[in-house]
Amino acid sequence: MGMIKTIRAAWAARGNGGMMMQRLFVPLLILLGLALAACASDAPDGGDATPKTSVTEITPDASMPGMAIAPAPGIPGATVPPLTGAESLLDRALDDGRFTTLLTAFRLAGLEKTLRDTGSYTIFAPTDAALAALPEGVLAQLQQDPDRLAEILSYHIVNGYFLARDVGDYNALPSLHGAEILIDREGETVILNEHVRIVGTDMEAANGVMHAIDALLVPPGVALPQ
Repeated sequence: MGMIKTIRAAWAARGNGGMMMQRLFVPLLILLGLALAACASDAPDGGDATPKTSVTEITPDASMPGMAIAPAPGIPGATVPPLTGAESLLDRALDDGRFTTLLTAFRLAGLEKTLRDTGSYTIFAPTDAALAALPEGVLAQLQQDPDRLAEILSYHIVNGYFLARDVGDYNALPSLHGAEILIDREGETVILNEHVRIVGTDMEAANGVMHAIDALLVPPGVALPQ
């Protein structure tokens, strides 16, 4: 606005002398043109001078706070869903006929309810032949000691649904006892704690799956009766 007033004053003064007006008016016109050109170059197309903010797409990553990554298959309980409407683990063990001694031991230890309950369990079940191979008198003494029997049997139960093909993918699985069951492979055979073999697989039930094993699993720190 100050520049425009100056131009008007110069024009009004043209009567005081043509030369004086020419000397003042021409430079002012040049300055006005330069100012208008500068203003026009500052504004983007459309007249909006508001700066634009670029948006970068973020891919979720496990190291970023608040970015949850979906769990990989094979974690406890995530292998396959239990069979809806099927028999319980207790029913499967009774129907199979190879686990009579084990079922008696579960009952004496107060763990029979686990085989009937809803849930998702994997049972590593010693067969009758496996328990008969224990040193003489060991099984009878365990049956007289429900607390030690329960401690040993809980070591045969894993919370989660693991088919045989999935068991072999692990180095160890945590048992209900608290101690881990060590896992290895020899070809297609899955071996537990370095010497116990899985000899029957994938007896699926509504509340889990059972695998037959050829020996008793004994948790660390627990001794069998002499």
